[in-house]
Amino acid sequence: MKKFTRGFISLLVIVSLMIVQIYEISAAVAADGSALVQIAKYTLNNTAVDSTGIQTNITLKNAPHQADGSVYSNGIYPYPDASVGSTIQTPWLSSFNFNNFRISFDFKVTSLPSYRKPIIIGGSAYRWIGANIEPNGTISLLWNNSNFTFSTKTISLGVFNTAVISYNGAVAELYLNGTLACSQGFTLNNGGDSNFLNINYSNGSAFPGYLRNLEIYSTPSLYTIAKYTLNNTAADSTSRNSNITLTNASFMSDGSIYSNGIYPYSSTLGSTVRTPNLKAFNFNNFRVSFEFKINSYPTSRKPIIVGGNSYRWIGANIESNGTISLLWNNSNYTYSSKTVTLGTYHTAIIQYNGSVAELYFDGILVCSQYFKPVNGGDANFQNTNYSNGTTFLGYLRNLTVYSAPSTPLVAKYTLNNTAADLTGKNSNVTLNNAPYQSDGSVYSNGIYPYSSPTGSVIQTPYLSSFNFNKFSISFEFKIDSLPSYRRPIIIGGSSYRWIGANVEPNGTISMLWNNSNITNSSKTIPLGKFNTAVIQYNGSVAELYINGTLACSQSFSINHGKDSNIQNVNYSNGTAFIGYLRNLTVN
Repeated sequence: MKKFTRGFISLLVIVSLMIVQIYEISAAVAADGSALVQIAKYTLNNTAVDSTGIQTNITLKNAPHQADGSVYSNGIYPYPDASVGSTIQTPWLSSFNFNNFRISFDFKVTSLPSYRKPIIIGGSAYRWIGANIEPNGTISLLWNNSNFTFSTKTISLGVFNTAVISYNGAVAELYLNGTLACSQGFTLNNGGDSNFLNINYSNGSAFPGYLRNLEIYSTPSLYTIAKYTLNNTAADSTSRNSNITLTNASFMSDGSIYSNGIYPYSSTLGSTVRTPNLKAFNFNNFRVSFEFKINSYPTSRKPIIVGGNSYRWIGANIESNGTISLLWNNSNYTYSSKTVTLGTYHTAIIQYNGSVAELYFDGILVCSQYFKPVNGGDANFQNTNYSNGTTFLGYLRNLTVYSAPSTPLVAKYTLNNTAADLTGKNSNVTLNNAPYQSDGSVYSNGIYPYSSPTGSVIQTPYLSSFNFNKFSISFEFKIDSLPSYRRPIIIGGSSYRWIGANVEPNGTISMLWNNSNITNSSKTIPLGKFNTAVIQYNGSVAELYINGTLACSQSFSINHGKDSNIQNVNYSNGTAFIGYLRNLTVN
């Protein structure tokens, strides 16, 4: 048996420690112990494709492919002249979790910049994370737009370096060539801005050098909850849901089914292709992908796929001019200029993040729309729009639905002849001088309760498990006339009034924030009918929706004092809601 020298054994120890260090970077885990998974890989080796197949193509403009498998960024800021400057930008990444991620990339620079230049930036609008080259040749960490953490680690010129940025919800770490360069504790201010690029739009600078092997890992935020290949089977291959309904929809030899375009309620020959109500579907965070083929353009708008047989809250259509469009909230449409090629299969993706829906066509974003789905819990998808009696004419296959885990309910007060929280988590809502109505609501008489004992009070208890940094409050309300001055509809926080919705004298809806601040909108409240309002907050931005349409938004940090109740009264200015309330739901 051979004997190893002490020097050789020392070398083995050093190599082992290096392997452990590299493994610790590449096999990172999330804060909750779950493993990070790869959600995007752009090798950039003569291709713009994400090799994981999860994301659409990266944008490469004035960024030519190189013989070494990289792309070249010329360092010229692309605004105002976009014809010269390089743009290397991923799409907004689906399944990206801002609280647990890792980004790795190879880069090369041949000279040092005269001032700080970005290498990679997370967030085109928010610049919430990034790596920079400093004029002295060191690498630095960018965080929350204009903050920097410096290091002493020098970038080697003329060769490819590997950088890794990781974040666990509390601390970001920047590694250069396997060695920790610097770290910073902070909370991301991200605005849901989940793309990565070579440009810092905050200070008008761009990376001068070469990039390759951009890889992004994250704890998954979207999971496959249904997959109907439609390849000679009606089964959901995930086994989570029952079979898709296929009536007069024949299997085809190319692995699709054929929808004959006949409305099934006008003829027994009509095609029905409809999923069951999908289990664990989250209306605030999902993606739907499918392949389709048509052989002719319709004479009038036809659906391809529609979400919700009763509510039609999302969908994709073919217009009579051959373009694809987005359906939202039953009868609203957002158009694109992208034409569907006849006789060939296309891939369409609809994704929604709680505020914005995006429609992708063959990997390209063709249109987007801010709105809040009015969904009625209608979590199925089909080939027919039952609102206007139209049915898809063509071929469908590979219908796949992804969803984030459903956000747990904090409280649900229907107010339909009951004061109880249907979740069972909280005690009854207080209802003083707020009588039940035959339409399932309660009536608030608009009298301030501290000025008269007859004033209406509709007030939840302090809600358990309420998260002030991420919440959604939805409710239905009706008013029969306009107030002579601003009136609240609902207010969060009896003492702090940290969020709320108001009726303005001109009939528009407005948002209250931090006691006395108001953000107005141009959205008018219809009188004499129930309207649905939603207020949501993500830790930095609040959005107010009415009847599914974004009314206004506001960036701010909540001053809440842990005041987690919700009511019909603004105790700051002594005003109360006049009207009807029902279905108060808090997530």
